[in-house]
Amino acid sequence: MSLNKFPKSDRRVINVLFGMIVILTIIASINHKSKTTSSFSIKENLSESSRLDIDFDSLREQKEKRAQKREQRYLELKDSFAKVNELRAIKREKRLAKFLALKDSFYELKKEREKKRAEQKALWEHRQDSLRKIYPSKLQKGETIELNHADSSQLMKIPGIGRGYSIAIIQYRKKLGGFYKKEQVLEIEGVPASILDYLDIQVDVQKIEINKLTVNQLRKHPYINYYRAKAIWDYRQKYGKIKDINQLALLNDFQAEDIERLSPYIAY
Repeated sequence: MSLNKFPKSDRRVINVLFGMIVILTIIASINHKSKTTSSFSIKENLSESSRLDIDFDSLREQKEKRAQKREQRYLELKDSFAKVNELRAIKREKRLAKFLALKDSFYELKKEREKKRAEQKALWEHRQDSLRKIYPSKLQKGETIELNHADSSQLMKIPGIGRGYSIAIIQYRKKLGGFYKKEQVLEIEGVPASILDYLDIQVDVQKIEINKLTVNQLRKHPYINYYRAKAIWDYRQKYGKIKDINQLALLNDFQAEDIERLSPYIAY
């Protein structure tokens, strides 16, 4: 239908009305769409909310599970830490016990070493004392030793006299019954004459009972051998007791020098 049939004013009214109808139609369609979309959105929101409720429950469960796992892990770690601490404590105790044992052994070793050093020191001092006795300091010129009463350590102070000579002098002095003059010491083989300058003598001799002793007893004296002892015995048997040393001059076994050096030792 053509609008040209209508007058211009009517056409304007018709156009306005048509425009309003179009607008109302558009608005109605828009409202319908909005209603449908809102219903759809409500349904979707409801489904999404239900899904969210489900997700929240699962998340809560997962969270609780994770919390339980963390707690379990924490307890396991706590136990493991406790075990580690226990092991560390045991190791510390072992190290401490080992240290104390080493300390005790160290002190024992130290005591043993100190004891050994003390023993070595005592032994060294003993050796030094022995050496001083064996090798005493020698006499200086002008110093003397009394011959008839000196022991071996004193005799060893004489220059040229060692342990061997000192023992030999003492043994010979005992056999003689003492020295009546210091030159007698030179009768010992090897004794140097230089020792006479360091000797002093106090005459203290032991006499022999010439009329009482047997042959074996007489022959023990260094100046009387077996033949001289037998001659004295035979003379006593034949002529009786000897009253004077000069009577021995009648015997072939005695020379003048023998009678001279024997006379200080004869008792009747």
